[in-house]
Amino acid sequence: MMGGAASLTDSIVINLVRMNKILEINAKDRVVTAEDGITLGELDAALRQKGLMLGRDPWRAALAQPLAAAYQRKAFQAYGA
Repeated sequence: MMGGAASLTDSIVINLVRMNKILEINAKDRVVTAEDGITLGELDAALRQKGLMLGRDPWRAALAQPLAAAYQRKAFQAYGA
């Protein structure tokens, strides 16, 4: 998810960079629905406009990295289905 992608076998690479929208912020339930390409910085800024903050591990999650990469690195915990 970070850097270049190289495969040793036949495969495909999926680029999620244009999937960068926040679909919904439910402040009451504290739930965000967002696409994988949004960065943590963009999500944090949108949450702060609603008086919320992104709970994350600052040592693992740089604000410039995409949401999908942060989730993969377990930089924050996601709950629900």
